[in-house]
Amino acid sequence: MEIIPIEALAPGPDGDADVVPIQSLLYIPVPAAVPGLLPFEQTFSTYFRLVQEAAGVGAGPVRSR
Repeated sequence: MEIIPIEALAPGPDGDADVVPIQSLLYIPVPAAVPGLLPFEQTFSTYFRLVQEAAGVGAGPVRSR
């Protein structure tokens, strides 16, 4: 059995050249645009929907205690 020094197993100076950066693995799904709206118009449509949801408009029935 041949003994190999541990230093021989270490990667070379460019050993990380084939490593993929973690940021490239991030997947952010993009919602489909509403038909007939340009991306600029879709931005405002989404903004107004979020504002209404935050204000409770159209959020469904309000239950009283």
